[in-house]
Amino acid sequence: MLRTVLALSTLLGKPVSLHGIRRGRPRAGLQAQHLASVHLAVDLSGGSATGAALLSTDVTFRPGRLRGGAATADPGTAGSVALLIQVHSAATRINMADE
Repeated sequence: MLRTVLALSTLLGKPVSLHGIRRGRPRAGLQAQHLASVHLAVDLSGGSATGAALLSTDVTFRPGRLRGGAATADPGTAGSVALLIQVHSAATRINMADE
């Protein structure tokens, strides 16, 4: 859900707050791959995020204006790379449409 919300927030340019992230799970809160998604969304949009820390259960993301250029993200595991594509593809589609 986090990655979908980040992608939609980036697409629409609307800030979003998430609370109780992964609540009820053995390791609640943001894990490394989730945190990488937040950082990627910030990097791609020139936005900002508060609460973006390992094991945080609350995050507020404020997207900025999408910009071109390179972006990097390290999700920590190879299996999580595809999950970052969810966030990245939204910004890529917008940038390609603007060209």
